[in-house]
Amino acid sequence: HLLGLKTCDPATVADWDRAIETYLVAVERLSDACKTVTTQLGLSDPKARVIVAIPYPDPRDSAFGPVDGGSLDLSDIDAQFELVRWYVDTLLAEWKRLEGEGRLQGVRLAGLYWGKEGIWERDIELVGRVADYIHSRDLLAHWIPCFNGARPEHLEIGLDCLTQQINYQNPEPRDRPLTIFEDRTR
Repeated sequence: HLLGLKTCDPATVADWDRAIETYLVAVERLSDACKTVTTQLGLSDPKARVIVAIPYPDPRDSAFGPVDGGSLDLSDIDAQFELVRWYVDTLLAEWKRLEGEGRLQGVRLAGLYWGKEGIWERDIELVGRVADYIHSRDLLAHWIPCFNGARPEHLEIGLDCLTQQINYQNPEPRDRPLTIFEDRTR
């Protein structure tokens, strides 16, 4: 999840704003690259599908803000959801602005993904509410759990898509060859 770069303290509003800005700069570059490739290959306007991460609303922060004029106690699930709703709305408003300016012609927003690699028991309700909100915005809710971190009930929680990390960079045991790919897909 999103943490302060130097302190590992919970992220600030500025960190969440910077995440949106950083993601959209990357999306704009992807859009430009897709337009270039489309033109060079003579294709009829295919668009890359983009899925943007949602940072984790860290429950250690009891005074997050300001958001919509106040602060949020993120130890409360309603406050966590309010923060995520604010983030999604802000991200989508910026996306729409960039689209209106013609800066995202090579991409299409397909969905948002829960950025935390694990879903703890205490987060199941929050993730379900977030997935419902994502669906209300006509997008898909994705999740990319860490290796062996998937929850079998991800569909019941409301997540549409799950991409399992294979964590090839951390094979167990440490000297294990990269046959881990074959072993884990049997």
